[in-house]
Amino acid sequence: MLMAYDQHYTGSDPGAVAAQDWYENNLVKRMQDLDPSRTLIALGNYGYDWTDGKTEATELTFQEAVISARDSEAKIDFDSTSLTPTFEYDDER
Repeated sequence: MLMAYDQHYTGSDPGAVAAQDWYENNLVKRMQDLDPSRTLIALGNYGYDWTDGKTEATELTFQEAVISARDSEAKIDFDSTSLTPTFEYDDER
C-alpha cells in the first residue's frame, strides 16, 4: 500500500496534504520499485488547521474542514499551484 499523502503534516510548515506535483513525482518514483498489479494507492481525505503561534496543526476530517469553513464564513478556494482546496479564517477566540 502506497500512502500518497502527508507532504505536510501536524508538525510541519503549513501546506497541502498532497499537492498534485508532489503526488505525481512520488508516484512515478515509487512505481519504479513497486509492482503495479500488487499496489494499492491510498489518498488522504483530510486536512490540517494551522494556528499562528502553535507548533502543531490540528487534524480535521474533510467534513470537519468544510463545516469549519462554513461556520467561519470562509470561502473555500481551489489553489491553482497545489491543485487542492484551501481556506483561511480568523478566529476571535
